[in-house]
Amino acid sequence: MATADKYLVFAGKAYYPEGGWRDFKGIFDSLEEAREFLDERLVKSVWGPTWADIVNGLYVVCCLERRGDRWVEDEAQMRVLRREYPHLVAQDPEEKP
Repeated sequence: MATADKYLVFAGKAYYPEGGWRDFKGIFDSLEEAREFLDERLVKSVWGPTWADIVNGLYVVCCLERRGDRWVEDEAQMRVLRREYPHLVAQDPEEKP
């Protein structure tokens, strides 16, 4: 299995989703860097995003929601994606299409 070279972060507000590339926030060399970006940059703003997805190639690696000053896994959203779009969900975060 190949290792992913980049992780893309998409994030937005639940009430005002932009959609597609307008929700794009950055590209990172590792999953850890993407998570650090979310923790350090996007959670500090009161008016910042309330959801985030980290994508590797064509696969969704994780869905997150903001609770207060931290990001937590959005298991409900991942269950929906696994059920409705199983071909878009990474079984392994390091998986690459």
